[in-house]
Amino acid sequence: MNLKMVQVINQSVCDGIAGRRPNATPKGVVIHNDAGSIYATAAQYVNGLAVMSPTQLANGFAHYYIDRNTIARVEDTFNAAWHTANPEGNLNYVGYEVCQSMGASDADFLANEQMTFKQVAEDMKFWGMHPNRDTVRLHKEFVPTACPHRSWELHGKETNAVKDYFISQIKKYMGNPNEGNDNSSNNNQNNIKGGETTMQCLYERPINSKTGKLEWNGDAWTVMFCNGVNTRRVSHPDEMKVIEDLYKKNNGKDIPFYGQDKWNKNAPWYNRLEAMFPVVK
Repeated sequence: MNLKMVQVINQSVCDGIAGRRPNATPKGVVIHNDAGSIYATAAQYVNGLAVMSPTQLANGFAHYYIDRNTIARVEDTFNAAWHTANPEGNLNYVGYEVCQSMGASDADFLANEQMTFKQVAEDMKFWGMHPNRDTVRLHKEFVPTACPHRSWELHGKETNAVKDYFISQIKKYMGNPNEGNDNSSNNNQNNIKGGETTMQCLYERPINSKTGKLEWNGDAWTVMFCNGVNTRRVSHPDEMKVIEDLYKKNNGKDIPFYGQDKWNKNAPWYNRLEAMFPVVK
């Protein structure tokens, strides 16, 4: 799988229709199998969802649709999504659809899974979340359903067997593949350091106060979070508090913060940081 050729689509085509999640950080993730059109790609899901009516969207959608070539986010992860047919799952968990579960070969479907695990790992690192049986869930844990039917057949045909496989693969992309499987978020092992944190920091950078766009000569400031993989805008004070609290809990010290007093318009070195760790939504 050539990760360099992956297309990333960030289009919030569902437009927050399911409402805002109650907390800045979700309780965990749900990895689905799409069971849709036999060869539907992630990009095709974006196009299809973009023209759906509210009534059609009410039939269900996840935050992400992923295949081996494309990672598509169709709803902001701070919003809910109708992906589990259950209020707890919809409001508190971020949903990832592994595409082509009905038509792809085993090799292609497994590659689609791997791309999904990579995105889940990136998001869990951003949230400071530890993958275990409480934070990595199956659709069928919320309601009676065959989902994730293809993963179920390939990875053990039993809830914990499938979850443990998912967890092991997510950890691989988080950089801690040899860590033991934690079966509960109450396990003391959950307090150990998670992924790489040496490049994590918070910083301020200029924005245009009228448009909200990031601009080097903007007339206002916003806070950004670099997680060592990419950079995201901190859109709410609660999100910043969660990042600061989790970083301190995991590392025993405050996360580095670079305020606007560190910059000047002749030497905006945050541009260098964002060149290495691109800004994503």
